[in-house]
Amino acid sequence: MTKTLLLAAALAVPASAAPSLEAVKAMPLLSAELALPARKAFKAQRNVSLYGDVRLSGNGFVPHNGGFVSIPLSGSIRVTGDGGKVRGDGMVNEYVSVWVREGSNYVSQFVTVNANVSLYDGGRYVGTANIHGSVMVSGWANGSWLRLDGSGSVNGSAFVSDPAK
Repeated sequence: MTKTLLLAAALAVPASAAPSLEAVKAMPLLSAELALPARKAFKAQRNVSLYGDVRLSGNGFVPHNGGFVSIPLSGSIRVTGDGGKVRGDGMVNEYVSVWVREGSNYVSQFVTVNANVSLYDGGRYVGTANIHGSVMVSGWANGSWLRLDGSGSVNGSAFVSDPAK
């Protein structure tokens, strides 16, 4: 896109010596073309509610007389929205601290999950969402090791760009 800019050549003169109207009309005009940057197309956005599930698992060492155990959990998260058109997958890493009593083998604990997931519509990237939920993990101590597993529901929402056609 170009625009033409017209400039009138004028001299800085005192007001008492101002040129007449005819003299101003006779002044030469300068013409220059300016190149303006192209405007980007507007990308429409829409709010999408996302729902899905998460699976977590992890192992931790248990002292022989019990106590607090901090266990790193990792797993996968999958969400969909907009009637299944918008999809996202990701990895989750959380920690859980549980109290293991001496002589007790079974442990359960709720874990809060927060993860950022990249979203795609028809294979094209359309945005990122923060997905959250609460998942119960549970497991049995086996000797000095405790394995925790669990799955649950997660949700979130995001403004996503309409994919370019």
